[in-house]
Amino acid sequence: MYNRAKEFLALMKKARVAFEKIAGHGAGHVRFSYKDKKDKLVLVCNSGEIKQIVAKDGACDDGECISWEDSEFAGQVPLEAFYKYFDQIDRIEVSHPHVDKTWNSIEEFERWLNYVINKQP
Repeated sequence: MYNRAKEFLALMKKARVAFEKIAGHGAGHVRFSYKDKKDKLVLVCNSGEIKQIVAKDGACDDGECISWEDSEFAGQVPLEAFYKYFDQIDRIEVSHPHVDKTWNSIEEFERWLNYVINKQP
C-alpha cells in the first residue's frame, strides 16, 4: 500500500540535498498544484526541515500567500491537506535563484532530484 507520509518525507529529504548541492544551503520553496483546485500548497523549507506550509492563489506574487482560512484547504491542518491531496498533484514548481523548473508529476520531480543528488560535483 502507498504510504504518503513516508514518501513525502523521503521526497523532502531529497529536496534538501538537491538544494544544498545547487545553492549551498537546504532552503527553498516548492509549490504544488492540484487537479481541480485553483489554490496551491507551498512548502517553505530551511535547514532541511519544513518550516511552514502555506496556500497561494493565482493572484499571489513571489513571497506572498493567502490566509489559510481563505484557501480551498481551509478547515484542514496544512500537513494533512498535503497528504490528503498528494495523489492529485499535477504540477510541481521550484523557483530559486539557482533553479527555476517545473514538473508535471511527482515521479518527474523525483527523477530530477535523484539526478541532482547523484551528479558528481
